Amino acid sequence: MKTQVTIKKTILRKGAILAFLIPLYLLVAGAHHKAARDSAAVTITLHTVSTSNKSVDSVLVIFDKFDRTGAGIVKQVYYPVRNQISIIIPKGKYYVDLICLGGTHNREHLDGVVNAKVNKRNAILFHLKESAVFEPGSVRMPAEKIDPSNFSITHIN
Repeated sequence: MKTQVTIKKTILRKGAILAFLIPLYLLVAGAHHKAARDSAAVTITLHTVSTSNKSVDSVLVIFDKFDRTGAGIVKQVYYPVRNQISIIIPKGKYYVDLICLGGTHNREHLDGVVNAKVNKRNAILFHLKESAVFEPGSVRMPAEKIDPSNFSITHIN
């Protein structure tokens, strides 16, 4: 008799927990499904020209609305994996600005336009310039030839 009472209590507890968890799950799953309908995934690929194919350390990414109604929808520093960045943004057309940070590519600025659509492959490819490490003393400045006869103060009108 005592065991039947404890079994009934555990069944009631489990039923109460399930009655709480099922609506919570449906609420969360419904919100996730709604967010997926009005947002798009954008993949940014950074292609390096050099044969060593150095990876980019970090990138500042800024998305601005194309119709100029929203500035800086996404403004964040990302750390690319295999020179790729995946970002989820609201669907629409955007200006994309990238600023490469770190030692490999010195503050290179890239920009473009992306039309982010739902359930489409939204990919942007940016070609990076080949960069070299600065070494003091390796830069050679050409000698400047100054001709005083070409100064504007020496010409009389």
